[in-house]
Amino acid sequence: MVGPNLHIEEFLEYYYSFEQEPGYAVLLKGKWGTGKTWFINQTLNSFAQKGGKYLYVSLYGITSFEEIEDEFFKQLHPLLSSKSMALTGKIAKGLLKATLKIDLDSDEKADGSLSAQAPDLNLPDYLTNTSGFVVVFDDLERASINLESLLGYINHYVEHQGYKVIIVANEEEILAHQEKQDDFKLAYRRIKEKLVGKTFEINPDLGGALVNFISEIKEDSAQELYNRNINLISEIYESSKYQNLRHLKQALWDFERFLSFVSADASSKDGLLDHLLKIFLILSFEMKSGSILPQDISNFKAAYLSGLLDRDSKNKEETPYQRVSKKYKNISLSDLLIEESIWIDFFDKGCCSEELVQESLEKSEYYRTENTPDWVRLWHSMDLSDDEFTSALESVEKDFYDMKYSKLGVIRHVAGIFLWLSKIDLIKKTRREILEFSCSYIDWLKENNNLNLEVSNRPRFRDYESWGGLGFHEKESGEFKELNKYIDKLSEQAVIEDYPTAGEELIQLISYDPDLFYRKVVLCNDSDNIYYEIPIFQYIDASTFVEAFVSAIPSSRNTICYAFSERYKFDNFNASLIPELDWLRDMIKLLEEKRQLFKGKISGYQLQSYINTYFRPAMEELEQFKAKNQSQPDS
Repeated sequence: MVGPNLHIEEFLEYYYSFEQEPGYAVLLKGKWGTGKTWFINQTLNSFAQKGGKYLYVSLYGITSFEEIEDEFFKQLHPLLSSKSMALTGKIAKGLLKATLKIDLDSDEKADGSLSAQAPDLNLPDYLTNTSGFVVVFDDLERASINLESLLGYINHYVEHQGYKVIIVANEEEILAHQEKQDDFKLAYRRIKEKLVGKTFEINPDLGGALVNFISEIKEDSAQELYNRNINLISEIYESSKYQNLRHLKQALWDFERFLSFVSADASSKDGLLDHLLKIFLILSFEMKSGSILPQDISNFKAAYLSGLLDRDSKNKEETPYQRVSKKYKNISLSDLLIEESIWIDFFDKGCCSEELVQESLEKSEYYRTENTPDWVRLWHSMDLSDDEFTSALESVEKDFYDMKYSKLGVIRHVAGIFLWLSKIDLIKKTRREILEFSCSYIDWLKENNNLNLEVSNRPRFRDYESWGGLGFHEKESGEFKELNKYIDKLSEQAVIEDYPTAGEELIQLISYDPDLFYRKVVLCNDSDNIYYEIPIFQYIDASTFVEAFVSAIPSSRNTICYAFSERYKFDNFNASLIPELDWLRDMIKLLEEKRQLFKGKISGYQLQSYINTYFRPAMEELEQFKAKNQSQPDS
């Protein structure tokens, strides 16, 4: 082991090999994440390779001395502590005390009888002879035992049993989180003075730890990427100033998983994975340390662009983007390569989509070609020369004002870009003029039946944040929010106006695909599930529905009936479905009349069964909901 802790390693090698009882413990202290556990495990592994033996326990969450002893017993007697042996707790504890010579009463007699248990179990000598063992107590500050009692307990191992003991702790946390600070500090110093003979502070051994972390990575491609970028990883780690090796290890693990969502095509782009790694490590370090929240990422682009304009920011509160970017001066965070919401979902929820990642990366500089749409080039204005910018702007302005874009996402993007360019005086039109034309563009889409083509179950707030793998410019501005409200208003109108057509499609499904009919109108985990809380049936002619239903084969009718029985079971949706109540009444009345025509036939009996078992109970569900809510006083 070579590094900042070499002097500690050399001392521990001397301490481990000491033939006499040392009479003192060694304290290894350091902040969380500095690699204390990793360091002590490295020294113990070296000790074991030379024939040494040790017992190790993490005190994290330990609530009693018995739990410590149980852990030691498992390490000393792994076979005997297995479920198959089923040793009683009494025998296990007695054997442990005999083996470790534990004397909690300080009467110079071990609190356990070796002669009572050990001979009967016929143990080999190495399991009943622990002389020369090193005993390690890790995570002292995380124990759920009174600290003074715990240190007194550890002292028994040192003073009365003569063991070599290592204590690993974050001493700052011990002193900072105790009540009655002065009294505790005095008691702690008194016990420490008696117990601890040497204290060392562990410094993060970045080089050694990083090599070790990379060796533990399973995917060869990730290992190769990390080994190629060891200097880069080290630079970002040092720039973070957190000195937390645990966070580094977790970040490398997390990025290995993130790479599974990056396509082979994207991975083959020269420099792309290196760039992604930079961004990922920075975001990961800052979030794990609490400097930023995942949601803060959504404002990085806006904060960057605002910072270019606002030079008088001395008296303004520092944004998360500013706080982070000034630490990593050689790495630009103005372009996160992947759309912000994808980063947020990964860090906040652990979910990701290869399709969405690819969509974003295809809009990045690594995919930019002659075929890249001019509006995408303009989105990346900060990367363009004057001539490139002028050319892209002229092209996008012409297409926008000629209304050549048909996708709502592109229109939102161009409107946002133009609002930003107006803000920085690079186009002549005012922000109000841009908003007014954008709204007229939405009117044109609606008039041409292009506004309701992109209806989906995607949360609406996502439509306000990004589209096509890129976040919107000026999305927090008043004008952009006003445009979103106008789009929502006209989109709802367009969808409602299209309901009669949608109703006709449902009628066709009764015979041709009753399962799809069900999926469309009942809440389920399916992309077809678009009408579960929309009163679509009020837009369908009741007599047309009855004719189609009666004409369908019995198995199809059964599926349709089941859809109605499930549709009105959720009160939180019934508030939206109340407009269907009159339609249900009319439909049942017509179905009763139709049943009379089939009197004396099995089909007539079937229709009566459908009415009594499915349709009337569905109607009553809605009636009861309506009555219950009408009777409740206004809150």
